[in-house]
Amino acid sequence: MDNTAYAESVTGANALHGDPDVVVIGSGHNGLTCAAYLARAGLTVVVVEGEERIGGGTATRELIMPGFRHNTCGNYFHGFENYPIMRDLELDRHGFDYIIPDVQQGYVFSDDRALVIHRDPTASRESISRFSPKDADSWAGLSERFARALPLLVALEFTPPPLSGDLAQQALDKGMIDSALSDELSSLAGMTPYTAVDRYFESEQMRVLMKKLIHVVQATNTPGVGALLPAFFLNLTRNGLARGGTQSLPDALASVVRENGGVVITGRPVTRILLEGDRAIGVELRDKDEIRASRAVVSGVSFTQLVEMTGYDHFAPTVQAKARGWDWTSGGSLATIHLALREPPHYLAEAFDPDVARAYNISFGADDSDQLIESMKDVTGERFPRLPVGNGSCNTVHDPSYAEDGHVAFWWPFAPYMVDGDPANWDRRRGEYEGLLLDVWKGVTTNLDDRNVLGVHMRSPLDVTRGNAAMRNGAVRMGPYTQGQSRINRPHPDLADYRIPGISGLYHASSTSPNGGGLSGAAGYCAAGAITSDIDANRWWPEMSLEYADDIAVR
Repeated sequence: MDNTAYAESVTGANALHGDPDVVVIGSGHNGLTCAAYLARAGLTVVVVEGEERIGGGTATRELIMPGFRHNTCGNYFHGFENYPIMRDLELDRHGFDYIIPDVQQGYVFSDDRALVIHRDPTASRESISRFSPKDADSWAGLSERFARALPLLVALEFTPPPLSGDLAQQALDKGMIDSALSDELSSLAGMTPYTAVDRYFESEQMRVLMKKLIHVVQATNTPGVGALLPAFFLNLTRNGLARGGTQSLPDALASVVRENGGVVITGRPVTRILLEGDRAIGVELRDKDEIRASRAVVSGVSFTQLVEMTGYDHFAPTVQAKARGWDWTSGGSLATIHLALREPPHYLAEAFDPDVARAYNISFGADDSDQLIESMKDVTGERFPRLPVGNGSCNTVHDPSYAEDGHVAFWWPFAPYMVDGDPANWDRRRGEYEGLLLDVWKGVTTNLDDRNVLGVHMRSPLDVTRGNAAMRNGAVRMGPYTQGQSRINRPHPDLADYRIPGISGLYHASSTSPNGGGLSGAAGYCAAGAITSDIDANRWWPEMSLEYADDIAVR
């Protein structure tokens, strides 16, 4: 039965001629990852999506004109080749593939110079040394040291926090890292990201490159978040682009689900998680239809939505307080300018370093730390930034299939959800804000003129929420990474093992889960492991360990 017919015929517990084993709420890539692992374990799985199309933050749409495909939120696959879901789920067989461009980062400055980071470490050193020979040496040293920690970082990414406590000690005992690197990683855990960056680099060019990328992943410059720096650093040269569009990831995951007997329903919002005593037994849809689940219900939407759909009184007071006070916006949001073009943007800085023309991730807007801080103060202060700062790409330079006859490009400036006193101003003043942001982009390029630009579309923080109910207040990663919203505290220590205390059969797998955020599928992977353990289902994929992470790591 195809999805449309199924969506039209769901009537209570008659789904799939009987109750499915598992119902997954939401078709973002984490929910679908969990569903795919469980379906391959022999469980009957139904994924229920409230929007008309699957994907959540991994969607690709024709925003401006036919034949020009734009990734609406997720674009960069950081270190994806080191993660297990590609090989476990055979995603290539289901149509998902990605490329890792040779020129990874191009940071363009107002003096028409550029700092360029390549996959080739020698080329990166040469570019960095034009600004600081000392920073070039620091770069090389960090690259060598942090690469040794890669298996540890991957294992941590794909292990629920309650099970990961001794991984660092294991890595030390097994000789994967030495005591000096262990001490270095521990020291970063107590720092802010800016402090850590300043510790390693002296030039403002390297400092602002690193600091801006911290904000791109919605990390905040707060104590404790410095622990994320090694992963940020390694991923600077491991950014991938999905061929044909990021949408190909959820499409591939949904294909795995269907191939193994599961169903994906769209356009049917879930309003309530059904309980029978202290057990989750299914979901109620907005039209009051019900889908029962005999073994598990999985929330692939935000932590706050999970609590709301279940009922606050089923959670401990501290969990209730965390859900009500969830920090959606202290990391800001994004106001994305999408362009349909005849030819790619050309940057003034190409005269300084021609490789900027081939850079996958292009950043501009702040020349130094002070300017970045000034811009982020406007964003967190709910003002339209006087100095917009962000990054973007011309995806067609690396994959021409994104446009049939021309090019697509985007720029992600950081922006507040509440702009100039009211989020509705994004609609009222759309033309003004769009023009201001486009002028900044034009200022560092040579060819964003009327001849080249075929169309412009600004996707505001308000539009982000309209397109994905889980991204409240324009929270592109469902809330920033702070000390109180990272690892075991994301969303709350009581839920750190992906289970819901006091309610059997209820799990969570989203960007608000401990290992959630970014295009990794880690939250879905961890949730699937917890479920198969609890119900004694077939865990057909390898257990995550330092040895397994080392085996799959691509250095």
